[in-house]
Amino acid sequence: TFDSDNGYVAPSYDEDGTAGIG
Repeated sequence: TFDSDNGYVAPSYDEDGTAGIG
């Protein structure tokens, strides 16, 4: 998952609302 808030790949929520890494 690319974290658009932090600007790096992290375990966070995507724009579509799904959680994941990478």
